[in-house]
Amino acid sequence: MVQESQFLSVATILAETTKEVFEKLVKTPLTFGPPGFKEGKEIKGDVASILGLTGVRKISNEGGQDDSADYKAIFVLTWPLEAYIKASNLMLKEKYTKYQYEISDVGGEICNVIVGNAKPRLEQEGFTANLSIPSVIHGSKHRVHYPLGSTIVAVPLNSSYGDMTLEFGYAEGKNKKAS
Repeated sequence: MVQESQFLSVATILAETTKEVFEKLVKTPLTFGPPGFKEGKEIKGDVASILGLTGVRKISNEGGQDDSADYKAIFVLTWPLEAYIKASNLMLKEKYTKYQYEISDVGGEICNVIVGNAKPRLEQEGFTANLSIPSVIHGSKHRVHYPLGSTIVAVPLNSSYGDMTLEFGYAEGKNKKAS
């Protein structure tokens, strides 16, 4: 398992990049609530934007030899419906009043930009990152299935559009390899 301090470092990189992307793309500042570890799979919010990551984490050991471990992770932004619609309207320069097909992929695109922008910083921390195709789930009381054995951190995000949550689930494979 990844050390807690390193896991929190990755979650911090994702939170800071989320803030930067929201200020540029959605034209709203974000503030963070206190992060915490999450139990369970149920999502808080009406819309979840999801992006999977896989890769390898480099592990430096005392003998000077580097090892590595495979990992799987999921980055999730959860939104109240009103916040999702407002952000979609701003990005698309439209005036939607309800969730519909035309805005169904906006959250996925935002996730894609966030994690894509975070990749260079993740690489500095020793993580390669292969990104999945983002997806968006709409509906209350839905669940996200994190990789088996995941540690999940949740960071409340406060904006003028409404409160959202960033979730990041991470699990390493059992097989570590010498580089």
